[in-house]
Amino acid sequence: MSTALKPEPQIWLRRILFVVAMIPLLFSSMSWYVKPVAAVMPAFLLGSYRLAYVSEGSLYLQMVVMFLPLRLRRYPLNRIVAIETKWTDAAHAGWFLMFGLYWLWCRLFDWLVPWMGGSYELWVRSAKGKRVLVWQGNSDEIYQENLELLHGAAGVPIEPT
Repeated sequence: MSTALKPEPQIWLRRILFVVAMIPLLFSSMSWYVKPVAAVMPAFLLGSYRLAYVSEGSLYLQMVVMFLPLRLRRYPLNRIVAIETKWTDAAHAGWFLMFGLYWLWCRLFDWLVPWMGGSYELWVRSAKGKRVLVWQGNSDEIYQENLELLHGAAGVPIEPT
């Protein structure tokens, strides 16, 4: 049984939104060779996400860019020696003066392109010292859930960095 780290990317919704974003391109007066170029940005924003799940004693990570899956990477849990946590305070006083737009911006980008950034990071470290970024985002609730899932599956110490 596999357990995915949160948030799950809701691929069906991303595809529907991509098709809706492409409708104006179909009826636009742009040249036919410009339309594929104009489709790149929505494809990048809606079709790029990270998949991470724990299954059968391994951690699996895969990037999907523009709806194209990249190489699936497998990390055996018995080779993981620590889970490293990191929190970076990215908010400044000016952001709070903008009527919560920063909060909205973070939530939107956590959903659209969660691998692009965030204040919270979860890393795993192997016995050889290799560090791998497993999850990154701005939600404390999802961070705690993913940390518990990784800690329960790997059974290794949690180290703040």
